[in-house]
Amino acid sequence: LHVSDSSYGLLQIVRTVARWFKYVENERVHDKAKIVLDLMNRNLFSRAHDECLCLVDDAMDTNLHACFIVDRVEFLDDFSISFIRECLHGRRYRQEVASRPPKLGLARPSLEDSVSSLSFSSSSGRIAFLCVHVPLYNTPTARAVADDITRSHRRLKVPIIEVGEATVEQMREMITSNTHAQIDDSFVYTTSAAAGHCAGYYIERIAAIGSMQPERSKRGERALLAMSIDFSYIIPPGSVREFRRIPVMKIGPEIAMRYAHTYDDLPPIMQVFCKVLAVVSQADYYWVPRARVWEVLNDLIAEGVDEETMDILLREMCELYLVKVWAEGGLEYVKFQSPALADVAMDVCTPTQVENICKAWSSRLRPYKHTDFRVPMCLAWFHVVIDPCQTCRTKKASAVKLWRESHSVLLKESKKKNWSVAKLNRWKAVLAGEVEAAGSSVEEVLGGDFSFGDETPPLIPFGFLGVWLYRGPIGLGPLGITISIIAEQIAMEARYFVDDGEMKAQIRENMASATTRYLEETNIVENLLSSYDLGIDDGGHLEKERELIEQLAAPVSQREQIFQKGDDFLNKLMQGFVEPRLDRLRELCANLERKTPLPSFVTDCESKAIKTAYEIMFRTWCKYDISKLNEVDLAQHSLMILATRGWQARATPEPLRHLAEQSVARLRNAVMRKLSGGQLHFAGRQQSSADLKGFLLTTALLYEAQDSGKYEA
Repeated sequence: LHVSDSSYGLLQIVRTVARWFKYVENERVHDKAKIVLDLMNRNLFSRAHDECLCLVDDAMDTNLHACFIVDRVEFLDDFSISFIRECLHGRRYRQEVASRPPKLGLARPSLEDSVSSLSFSSSSGRIAFLCVHVPLYNTPTARAVADDITRSHRRLKVPIIEVGEATVEQMREMITSNTHAQIDDSFVYTTSAAAGHCAGYYIERIAAIGSMQPERSKRGERALLAMSIDFSYIIPPGSVREFRRIPVMKIGPEIAMRYAHTYDDLPPIMQVFCKVLAVVSQADYYWVPRARVWEVLNDLIAEGVDEETMDILLREMCELYLVKVWAEGGLEYVKFQSPALADVAMDVCTPTQVENICKAWSSRLRPYKHTDFRVPMCLAWFHVVIDPCQTCRTKKASAVKLWRESHSVLLKESKKKNWSVAKLNRWKAVLAGEVEAAGSSVEEVLGGDFSFGDETPPLIPFGFLGVWLYRGPIGLGPLGITISIIAEQIAMEARYFVDDGEMKAQIRENMASATTRYLEETNIVENLLSSYDLGIDDGGHLEKERELIEQLAAPVSQREQIFQKGDDFLNKLMQGFVEPRLDRLRELCANLERKTPLPSFVTDCESKAIKTAYEIMFRTWCKYDISKLNEVDLAQHSLMILATRGWQARATPEPLRHLAEQSVARLRNAVMRKLSGGQLHFAGRQQSSADLKGFLLTTALLYEAQDSGKYEA
């Protein structure tokens, strides 16, 4: 991955390409990459450009495949664009350029051929560039960038793929396929709307809200996210409004910074438009008619905005993927493509600006409060939350009247359009949330008979979520994966408790094989620790662990007993046995640093990537200059070795969720990313480079044991 930035200088892509090939297991490619990096450090850009083309040629000659993801390609410098163009040409910068045909030519007369030319082949290497373009004001369009890359190579067709909105069902599938949980209809509709149907932001929101739960629970606040007894994600009644309104600043600082950058680059008229739309978008249940936005803009801008200017403004903002305009029922509506931009625009509004915009919206929406039940809710929100001009009593009385009008129009519209009970209840829940957020009583405002099916279904204990979300520590390598499988099978046992079919039998089979393998792998690790005088003196300790594992694997007759299993897993197995074993393993890793010869299971390990990464992390002899590197840099070097050499964890006989797999990317996230308080609650502790050492040690140990037949994976 290369993240482009206009401040990175010339040939920024070349440094990324050379850094990747520096770790390839080929002396010729490795040495050439070091030359390129040296030239870049000396600011000899022209020579670095030509040498990097030779580097790519050498990599292709050795049948290597590489795909470089170029994020924000619009910020890539012209010299880097030239490098990509020459890679596609296949022009060789060698003395023998005329003596043999190039091998990098990806040009084909059709789009289909150009795409197929990127497929891996056994005859020669391939290099590809996957460029991500984010439309920003006053930057080249995606088509302009593609035309620039291929301007002297017209036969090459570069496909441009637009990332659009995800459907509700696609949103549902994204969660269910990765977590094996179900999703309540109200949950998926609310979360999809809150994320603007942007798939990436949708995932980030759910993950961030989930990590907020422990802190909210400590403060005694209402949960925003829960899981019912049938393992369906739900939004507890009364939390819908707060769930929708969580701003992007609390979701992810990187996302907020990107949208802040987008907003700052806009011209003043577009910034005013964003503020006007952002204020009314706080009532995210309301579809904003284009005509009303135009009227409010004219109320706020002294010189006015004519219809032609409005058309141009909307067209440009649609081209920048800032807003979306669509028609329904004879009217055109406007909304932000991503609610994150609305949060940023709202954040930069001054109180005076918010007040003036609210007044303009109130005057323009009031005539329509009897035709759309959402309009009175918007007006009430302006009264209670924003507009400070009225007294508290007057504001409350006005808001109560508007909420009642909204309820009346809602009932009439649902009857007229023959809504389903579920749809009517969803809108009633939105209305109830608005009333509660203003500090009023739903019963007093809307009557004692007001109901929206707000009975909370039985929920699984909050502590059991830790089992459901558990991922084994990377410091134990394959043993950590086995622990993840045990946790998952305990959770699956609770989910399919009432199932009498094949699923329950499969869960028991998976649990039996995983617990058996856990004991075998634990025994191997303990033998290693004992050989370095780090074993356990208490002879009954391992026997107690075996008894606990057998209890976890035993079938039970009540669901509460499964929840007790989860508690025993987290508090007895993890705290009493696994964490102390990890501490002793870290001590062993510290003792083995700079020690030669290498342990026999490392030298005999079939994976050369694991062996080389071990040599780097433990500072033993290797061809890389690591004498002055700190622990974080060593971890980066080791992870690059694993990545460039295509290392993958061995498969397990039991199914494993994607989130618990030990891929190189997940190893990096575990080691390099700092966890928030909520994430630490579920993860147990912050992992570091010391855990990566443990991973390399235990992976080499257990893989060698598998290969020598000491146990079956």
